[in-house]
Amino acid sequence: MVNHRLTPTIAVQFLQSNDLMEVREFTSISDVAAENLSKYLGDLYLSGLTRLSDAAAVSLGKHEGTLDLSGLTRICGRRFRITTHASFYRS
Repeated sequence: MVNHRLTPTIAVQFLQSNDLMEVREFTSISDVAAENLSKYLGDLYLSGLTRLSDAAAVSLGKHEGTLDLSGLTRICGRRFRITTHASFYRS
């Protein structure tokens, strides 16, 4: 599987874009990009992510809309508790 990393630059482009930018294609995310995206006012569909660092989980847990992390292949209890105060779902 190819690792498509969501970088801070891509996150800023997403936040500034008037067009819907596809972020589901990314399989990993940098901690800074996660912090940037946590400020997004809409729903975040990050179903392509297969793993999160603790710092990224904390940052994304600050997001106030729907947060789709259904692609995560492994999630530890600590990360889950951090993110559940958002409208988090994982299938």
